[in-house]
Amino acid sequence: KSSSNSTDGAGALGNGSQTFVSCEFSSNTADGINHNSSSTHHFFVNAHDNTTEGIDCGNDCGIFHSVGESNAGDGFSRSGLAISNVSYNNTGAATDGFGLIVSAGIVMNNIANDNGDDGYVGESGFGIVAPVWDYNNCEGNVGSCSVGMTEIGANDSTSDPLFTDAAGQDFTFQSTSTLIGTGYPGTWTDVGLVGNYKTNFGVDQDDNTAASSTDLLGVIQ
Repeated sequence: KSSSNSTDGAGALGNGSQTFVSCEFSSNTADGINHNSSSTHHFFVNAHDNTTEGIDCGNDCGIFHSVGESNAGDGFSRSGLAISNVSYNNTGAATDGFGLIVSAGIVMNNIANDNGDDGYVGESGFGIVAPVWDYNNCEGNVGSCSVGMTEIGANDSTSDPLFTDAAGQDFTFQSTSTLIGTGYPGTWTDVGLVGNYKTNFGVDQDDNTAASSTDLLGVIQ
């Protein structure tokens, strides 16, 4: 955990190949994470309540199963690879859920909810956004669902995610959420697993629909 830094501002600041796993960056006077490398990736990162962006990739990084929440800037800025993330309640007047660029972009199974401006934005000057784009949710943002995007997926959703307690940083779903079991690739079958393994939108991969089912990735809160 890196919190309440003020000298350099960011919780983590760098310019090279890095991997962040199971980290929390909060209440920093600049970004939660700020770097400039397409070789940097983030897994299970919670970046919240920072003065500017939650995670500022600088140049086309990857974010997976991470949360950008209640930052004064974008939840995630200048990412090119985004899979199963939640960007929630990032509150600045021009604050987007996801600012996206691409070299070989994949944007799938993400949620942009209740942000101060648009849900998903193609960052200007960085070329075509998200050649692989589908199964993304956009709901409750002040602006548009997407701006500057070249493709909108056939399986995108605009329904309320029905988080259990987003204000308390619990991004699991209520049992009636339509985002349970409807992400890509749907139900995993014939892969040597016991039971049905369903994929949800966002970070919550718990299966709340049937007592006999087994979850594949667990739950991040």
